[in-house]
Amino acid sequence: MAVSLESVGQMSLLEDCSWRTIVSLPAEHRLITLYNSIPWRELMEKAKIVLYDNQGISPNTGRTLNLQAHLGAYILQTVHGWTDRWTEEMIRFYVPARFFCGFLESTGSLDHTRIEAFRNRFGERGAVLITEDMLNVAREFGFTAPNDLDMDTTVQEAGITHPTEMKLLSHLLKKALKIHKKLAGMGKKGFTGIKKIAKQFSEIYTGYRFFARTKEKKSKAIKRATVLVKKITGIIASLKSGSKDLKSLSLSDQQKILLLQKLGPRLLDQISYWLKTGRVAKDKIITLWKTAPRAISKGKIGKSVEFGRKWIINCYRGGYVLLAAPDNVRISDQNCVEKSLDLHMNVFQDGPESYATDRGMWSEENITHCLFAGIEKIGIQPKGKVKPLVSQKDYKILKNRRAGIEPRIAHLKKRGLGRSRMKSDIGDLISGYRAALSYNLTHLMRDLKLQATC
Repeated sequence: MAVSLESVGQMSLLEDCSWRTIVSLPAEHRLITLYNSIPWRELMEKAKIVLYDNQGISPNTGRTLNLQAHLGAYILQTVHGWTDRWTEEMIRFYVPARFFCGFLESTGSLDHTRIEAFRNRFGERGAVLITEDMLNVAREFGFTAPNDLDMDTTVQEAGITHPTEMKLLSHLLKKALKIHKKLAGMGKKGFTGIKKIAKQFSEIYTGYRFFARTKEKKSKAIKRATVLVKKITGIIASLKSGSKDLKSLSLSDQQKILLLQKLGPRLLDQISYWLKTGRVAKDKIITLWKTAPRAISKGKIGKSVEFGRKWIINCYRGGYVLLAAPDNVRISDQNCVEKSLDLHMNVFQDGPESYATDRGMWSEENITHCLFAGIEKIGIQPKGKVKPLVSQKDYKILKNRRAGIEPRIAHLKKRGLGRSRMKSDIGDLISGYRAALSYNLTHLMRDLKLQATC
């Protein structure tokens, strides 16, 4: 085979020019088929409610927002897992992405800072909105149906190390030191005596880590550390709301101080309770960075307790899913059935024909909820020697179908429902809901492409 090297060359480093080329987009490209399937006008009207009405902002405030471009960038970033800067790059130079965001006939684009600001403002409500809309689009095309519903729960682990009393005390002290440095940097007094307390705590912490091998020595070290940190909480509490020092800080730092004033005394009380009784206090604080995560007992081999929040997962035909994060992050599995059915009814306005869960959801109350919802085949796996409420043939079908949830959960955890990297409770919610959106969009693009080739 002959090789031509005539076109091989290097541009001059001093040459300043722009390049143009002709790109042909096939009609069956997956982003084009997805673009044509989305009801953009309806989606933008709903997005306006989330962005403006729910936040008490007038749509006429500030500069005009290119809503379709931002929604397109949000969807592209979610389905592909792009970073903000890479999303900016793809919208600027990747022709299908420009078409998807409505920039094909213009030179416009989006900056990564505006992409981030829109995502944060859109929040978890926006992710839920698009997820439900995309599920209804899949339903209209016949890719899924609300007739058959399978449900399970999982835990989204918080991005924290294993919580111990000494670690929590250390984190509280570190937060107080950061605020003290900011106050001192602005010429304020800060927290009197905190550096001396921090030095004493450091000595105790070092001894705890390297030399406390018995339970008695560890308990003694924790008691000494608790006394020091109690002084810190008293100093922080002296910074009253509305004081000049507090007002001089940024809004985020003010919120951190108010959170420490609230969590500090509770944490010390819980540690004192543990030292006295040897038992963990109710609603134990496991992190000072987030307020939602809790210790959730799942009873799994090798991982009896997971630290995070619980999610409800509704699975439908074709691999599509709906997620819900209950307000009670430690809600029991038995109480999840009612919320699962409510989630289904809110989206589809009608109950399913069949419903399957594992035996953890079995209870007479849940059977009653299913009967009131008009479910014909109730496939909640019974406990003990209780017989199922359907025939053996239907029970086997429903049981096997429910088992198909497990690989879907694994995919969702890869897309954002796994160990969270977010630094706030809202960030965890956004990450979880966007995992469902990403998973559904992947299935929708696959089904649209298969339909076009048939």
